[in-house]
Amino acid sequence: MSWEIKRQDMELRIGEDVYPLQTDHEGYFEFIKPIDPSILESTMIELSSNISNRRYTQSLQLDAYNDDVPLGIISDIDDTILMTKVKSFFRIKMLFYTIFVNPFRRKPIENAALFYHKKLASIKGYGPIIYLSNSPWNMYHYLKVFLEYNHFPKGELQLRDFGRQMLKKKPPLTQQNKYVEIEKILRVFSTTKFILVGDTAEKDFDIYTTIMKEHPTRIEDIFLLKTGNVKNESRIKDKIKVEEIKGVALVNEFSELID
Repeated sequence: MSWEIKRQDMELRIGEDVYPLQTDHEGYFEFIKPIDPSILESTMIELSSNISNRRYTQSLQLDAYNDDVPLGIISDIDDTILMTKVKSFFRIKMLFYTIFVNPFRRKPIENAALFYHKKLASIKGYGPIIYLSNSPWNMYHYLKVFLEYNHFPKGELQLRDFGRQMLKKKPPLTQQNKYVEIEKILRVFSTTKFILVGDTAEKDFDIYTTIMKEHPTRIEDIFLLKTGNVKNESRIKDKIKVEEIKGVALVNEFSELID
């Protein structure tokens, strides 16, 4: 449960610099600006706002990334690293696991964490990893606990707004959350190539290959974990063959990707 406050004025303070912000109609805000990573170690970063005549201030801890990191990972979460049964009947199993099973008992996909650690360790400068999910922001702490408890590499967690817009007709592919977030990540990490990791349960293949066509020099590889969706996997294989799509691999398990 959460209580969002729309159109709320806020201030982000980074050392001596103050940036005015305002939440949107759903109570969310976003701030994108390059910052010298060296100042983050010694600079106070605070977010503050006046609510009901009371001043609220929250100290923030930011992760620093250098512009020259050559390679990073963008990974789906649901059925890629966390068993969710997203394709179950009416998503009943997924809802049951989310509501009634605590994050310490959720099962990670076997060898997923090991693959990410080995891949990141092989990158000079240790690249960024972004975990991307269609789960709502209300699930942030739940998923963060799951990732930490199962020893996944520390990274950024990008989720989506959960609101009335989800009841509307599904938007075109290039307006869907994963596509929009990946485009944003490519802008923020403007010189970094990425490996995209997902699964065959839903639309990861379509989103990832569309991104790769739009940014052919920015996507290193696409890895898709088979989830038992036979119809979709057959469609993907046919499309790869007919369109001669390079750089896409379907795997049965992560162990196939570990040297």
